[in-house]
Amino acid sequence: MVFSPLLVTIWGEPSVWIGSGENAWREKVFAASKSGFEARGYSQPIREDCTVELNFYLSPLRLYQLDIDNLLKPAIDALGTAIFPPGKTGRQYDSEDVWIRKIVAQKLIDDTNPRLEIGVSPWAEA
Repeated sequence: MVFSPLLVTIWGEPSVWIGSGENAWREKVFAASKSGFEARGYSQPIREDCTVELNFYLSPLRLYQLDIDNLLKPAIDALGTAIFPPGKTGRQYDSEDVWIRKIVAQKLIDDTNPRLEIGVSPWAEA
C-alpha cells in the first residue's frame, strides 16, 4: 500500500545533535510529525520505503555555524519515532528508520522565520 506524502513544518531555530537545545527541539519535531501523521488519517506506522526531504531555514549567521549532519540526527530520530515502528531497544527516539531509502537535506536562509520543513514520500528507484 503506497502512503500519501506527509509535509510538516516545525517553527523555531533548529538545534543540532548534542546541542543545548537538542531535547526540546526533538520534542517539537516529534509532536509536529506525529500530529501531521495522524491528521492525514494514518493509524499504523509506515512500513514502506520512503524518501525524506529536510529544509532547514536558518539565520545567515547560523547557516555557517551548524553542520548539516548534526542538524539531521535529532530531526530524523524524532520524525522516525513519530511515523515508523518502534525500535528494538525500547529507548526514547529509537525507531525502525530503516524504511528511509533516500534523504535530501539543505540549509537555507530565512533570518525572520527559522524553521524545519519535512517531506516524507514513497521512495521511487531512479
